[in-house]
Amino acid sequence: MASAEEIDIRINQRGGFKLPIIRSDDLAAAFAWATNTVNTVNFFSVENLFAKHDRVLSIQYINNSKIGAFCATTSPICEQELGLDFVGVHAGSIPAIYNLYLRLLCRPDVFPDVGNSRLELAERAYTPHLATSVEIDGEFGFVRPNCPVRFSFALCLADLAFGCLLFHEIAHLKNGHVDWMESLSPEDKYVPGTKPPMLTNDMKLKLQACEMDADSEAIRLTINMAFESAGNFHKIVEEIDISQRTAMNVAMLQLMQSQKHLIRYIVYSVYLLFRLFDSKLWTLSDQLLQNHPTWPARQRLVIQTVAAVIGKNRYYQYPVDEFFSDIPPLLQEAEEHYALLQERVLDGSRINSAWSAETFDEYRLMLNSAWLEILPSLQVFQRSKGKLAPGI
Repeated sequence: MASAEEIDIRINQRGGFKLPIIRSDDLAAAFAWATNTVNTVNFFSVENLFAKHDRVLSIQYINNSKIGAFCATTSPICEQELGLDFVGVHAGSIPAIYNLYLRLLCRPDVFPDVGNSRLELAERAYTPHLATSVEIDGEFGFVRPNCPVRFSFALCLADLAFGCLLFHEIAHLKNGHVDWMESLSPEDKYVPGTKPPMLTNDMKLKLQACEMDADSEAIRLTINMAFESAGNFHKIVEEIDISQRTAMNVAMLQLMQSQKHLIRYIVYSVYLLFRLFDSKLWTLSDQLLQNHPTWPARQRLVIQTVAAVIGKNRYYQYPVDEFFSDIPPLLQEAEEHYALLQERVLDGSRINSAWSAETFDEYRLMLNSAWLEILPSLQVFQRSKGKLAPGI
């Protein structure tokens, strides 16, 4: 584990803390929405994930547009003090994420059955470039859907995506990835955000296996938290007269109308989150040079995790075969929506580069071999309830 001083150094290497100069109501609103999600994820994590409450989980904003998020951990200095689990999120990612889903719901042809889509004008949703490096010190304005229900629905999708991003970093901490990497020899140690050592292909695959585990855990926790929220929400909203329900009440009812609907919306929102941060084509040769699974590979592995989750619990009432048959049109829809925002012709080559590649099975075998090799080491450092990733 790193010392508190080492974490400070790493934060500074990543641009330091970012306390945004908020000059617009929209920017203030974005950070208010994000703060609510941060608090919800933080509470859920502390209550449900860690075996011992001997650590503090701190989620802060940093100022480095080259890093979407990172994490670090310290040991307790003495018996009277607590250790620290730190998650840093680039502050510019916040308006970028919420802007993506708000612009989507500005289009009447995106989820036309949600709210009153006839109030929307497609040209209002156009943005020439969707980026995660938003300059947040200047004026920043969202284009908000005209329909209040669609506006609230967009926030729900953004919350799911942002929550999954946070859970990914938390999974690195609770599943022992960070502690394991800290235990490596200097020539093998990789500290994200710093100049990496010359890693062997074997070590790169091990890092990719950790990312697979973090993605698997993140989507599982996103599902768990969403369904826990759905159960609590339905108990409350059933007592509210229909005429008194807010736009957010109606939007959440649309999101949570059934187990299948909620699962599909989670997959959709997380798919677009990955799409926003990474749009590489997948090839085996390129993948073996990376420290992370590239975006199309992560999508495919995440979807397999969702299938494993719903396949092991009858509560979801979603047969795995039916889920897999629903995935191609769902991903096609997400790609169409993303293309519409940029007024581009649909290009399905990116996601198809992993789904149709015969060499992906070869990659999966290599990833599984790397995972099995590091699993005993991770189990030593694991400090959480539950098991590590369901495997690939």
